[in-house]
Parts: sequence; C-alpha cells; structure tokens
Amino acid sequence: MEGSQNGDTLLDSFVNGVGEASSEIMNPFISESIWTEAMADLTIRGGRTPEGKLLYTDQTPAGDKARIRFLHLGEALAPSYRQFQRLGQASFGVPTKRGDQLDIGPELAGFMGLRPIKVDPIKSMGFKISEYQGGIRNARREFTGGYFGLLSGGKVTPNDIIERYIASNAARFNVQKEMFKNINSAEILGVESSELFKEFKERQLTGSTFNNLRNGNFESYYPSLDIQQKFREIADNLGESNPFTEAAPVLREIQQDMSTISLSEPFDLDINDYIFEGSGLTDILPSLASPVATPSPNPSIVGQGQNIVSAVPGSGNVLPSGLTPTESALLSPEEQQIRLRQRGLV
Repeated sequence: MEGSQNGDTLLDSFVNGVGEASSEIMNPFISESIWTEAMADLTIRGGRTPEGKLLYTDQTPAGDKARIRFLHLGEALAPSYRQFQRLGQASFGVPTKRGDQLDIGPELAGFMGLRPIKVDPIKSMGFKISEYQGGIRNARREFTGGYFGLLSGGKVTPNDIIERYIASNAARFNVQKEMFKNINSAEILGVESSELFKEFKERQLTGSTFNNLRNGNFESYYPSLDIQQKFREIADNLGESNPFTEAAPVLREIQQDMSTISLSEPFDLDINDYIFEGSGLTDILPSLASPVATPSPNPSIVGQGQNIVSAVPGSGNVLPSGLTPTESALLSPEEQQIRLRQRGLV
C-alpha cells in the first residue's frame, strides 16, 4: 500500500516536472498566455478549466491523470502544431487532404501571427450596399419618426419641421458620403464602374443613384406626398393650421442650397439661417417673381390689418393685399388665406 502511494507521488512529481520543462521548450513556438493558461488549469485550478470543466479528481488514478494532463497540454499546442504542419506542406509542395496546394508566403505569415486576406471588392460592395440602404432608411426616419416623432399625432411647429428636415438630410449626407468613399476605393483597387453599376442594379438601386454617388453628388430627401398628407390630417384633427404648409417654402430653399453640396465636402448648413421667429416666414423667404392673384382682405378691418402688417418684421414691402411680393408669388391661395388669418386681415 505504501509502495503504491510512493509510486503515485513519484508519477505526479514526474508529470509536473515534465510540464514545467515543456513550457520552457515550447516557449519560442507557442503563445505564453495559451501555455500558461493550460498549465494553470492543471496546477493553480487543480484540474479545472476557467469554464468550470473538471478534468480529473483526487480519485482519478495517477496513470489516467497523467494522460489527461498531457492531452490537455497537447490541445493547447494543437494550433501551433497545425501551423508547423501547413508550413512543412507548403515548403515541400505537399497538398492538403482536400488537395489544396499551399503557398509558402501566406503560411509563413500565418506562422508569424499574421493573417493574409484576399481582397474581393465586389463581394465587399454587396455588404456595403446593404449598410447603405439601412442607413438611408434610418436617416429618413429622423424626419418622420424617431424620438422627436413629427408624425406621432402631437402638435408641431414649422420650426420643428425645419429642424428635423436638416437633421434628416445631415444623416443622409453622411451615409452617402461613406458610400462615395467605398465606390472610389473599389475603383482604385481595379473594379470597373460597369461591375459596380451591375451590383447596385441587382440591389434595386437606380442608375441615377449610382452615378450621383460615384460623382459625389448629394441626393437630398424631401417629404413625399403621403407624408405631407399625414401632416394635413394631424393638423385637421387638432384644429390647427398645417405647419408643413408654412414650412414647405423653407424646405424648398434648404433643398436648393443642398443641391450645391458635394459629398467630398462637409455638410455645413446652419439651421439658424432658416428657422424663424413667430409665425411668419417673411424674414427668410427668397425674393421671387411678380405676385399672382391673391384673395382680397376684409375691407372692414383693413385699417386694423395695416397696423398688424406694419408690425411684421421685414414687412416694409407689404402689398395692399396684406401679403409681401414673395408670399404672393410663392404661396397657394389656401396658404395665403392662412397667412391673412394669422395677421387678422380676414
């Protein structure tokens, strides 16, 4: 009995000694952290892995315990062993089990801890296009939904619409700018524009969109007729004037300004150049052509109306109709009626 215990003790000491010696031998060929981790499982953690897996117990026979220890260390060595094997196959021209002929350059790089990757711009472009499409949807959501919720059913002001419109287009600009860089990078790597065009077409993107992205032309967003109708419905439900009707001329001005921005430049629109105080837009509307026919103000309150108009900032050129030349040219008859009601002229 005592001899058996002495034998087990000697075997344990032998195994521990071999483990420590092997760590020194393998140090140049295997990551220290990998080997140290495996050794810690056998010594510090007493035969248990960091995940809690039990390798052996005190009741495990000494021979089995020694075998488990060597196998566990061998698993830590396996990645380096396979690298040696592949390096040898590449050096002597021996194909792999699948018949692949290994190249010494990439295998040597892998042995040194590097990972050669074959560049496939067309394949990568497919993923980039998917990211682009998702980014465009998210940018549009910055106007229609999101945290600020212009279409959630609550009351919004024209300034709210102008602010979210600029924010939405700023996000859209960044998405398009990233794709502009990706297209240019693919062409630098030798991909023909016709191949990229085909890839965009297969992803349901128009040729116009591809050409604009390739040439660095920003495609801005403008709310669709459906969204405009939603604004109208919300305003009717609240018994308020339609804020989109008031903001629309400013949105068109912003859209015109954005048409000159290149994707190679920063998006530098300043919201303070477009938002307005109060309910009027006269401070920021561009000067346009001669006025069109407008509804006549109520004669019984013309005198009172003139006092109101004279208080409107920048309204020194107000016509007898109660509107500025810009409002007469730009706003529809319905919008003009709204403006006159706001000034107490009808």
